[in-house]
Amino acid sequence: MKITFKQLKLFVAAANSGSLSRGAEAIFLSQPAASVALVELESRLGQPMFDRAGKKLVLNNNGLQLYPKAVELLEKLDQVEQLFSQKTTELNGTLKIGTSMTIGSYMTPAFLANFIKDYPRVNIIQKVASSEAIIQDLEKFQLDIGFIESDCFSDNLLIKKWGEDELIIFSAPDHPLAKQSSVTLKQIEEAEWILREPGSGTRSIMEKSIRPKNIRLEVSSMQAIKQIVANSQAIGCASRHALEHELKDASLIQLKLNIKTMQRDFFQLIHKNKYQTDLIHTFLEEFKHH
Repeated sequence: MKITFKQLKLFVAAANSGSLSRGAEAIFLSQPAASVALVELESRLGQPMFDRAGKKLVLNNNGLQLYPKAVELLEKLDQVEQLFSQKTTELNGTLKIGTSMTIGSYMTPAFLANFIKDYPRVNIIQKVASSEAIIQDLEKFQLDIGFIESDCFSDNLLIKKWGEDELIIFSAPDHPLAKQSSVTLKQIEEAEWILREPGSGTRSIMEKSIRPKNIRLEVSSMQAIKQIVANSQAIGCASRHALEHELKDASLIQLKLNIKTMQRDFFQLIHKNKYQTDLIHTFLEEFKHH
């Protein structure tokens, strides 16, 4: 008995969904056939690939080793099928990218719109989440590429700097600190704050310089934070990119701090063991020049 592509497809689908039934459904396989295929795969390999908790499947150490290799084999098979397809030679496929909030909300939308316009047979799934969540998904091969705004220390990922940013502290125009020509660190730290959740790139970088003592609200949406700050006596921290329009129309004001400017780098991440398809190569090459 040999390992088949059907078994590998089921293994990957079950790993992604955490369920044999949902994995079978994803590749249009019946439940009995899926059960047989998984048993045959684990029998052939001589080791179980999953820990089973009721109906839930969780990759064990064996499965974690097999997963990236199985994904790579399936992606290579897909490339072979595309190469000899009579329908098209255009770049096609699905790309899963993860972006932290500032990047995903303010820096990649125009690029993504142009990319799918130039490559109409490409589909892109973008996850916008905290830098910490993006790193975790990349390590589990749930994403192909990541773009984050905080440091990454994972030994499993290739890390490349691709841009720079400045964080600024802002408030509503009628906030008492907005009227001052210079704001001290003590005043800032004792003010009321609206912040992103712990684990976000913006908050992680800010807390290296500023330690807020009065956090009134934690919100995962920068757009929500801007609206709350604009209508309250609290202050917030954001990328200059995220505040471009509000600073221009003066609906929000940058506070004049007498502390060192808060700079940060943007990073591009991809797993060291990720098979880089033509789609990934093309995407990264064009992103580099956008």
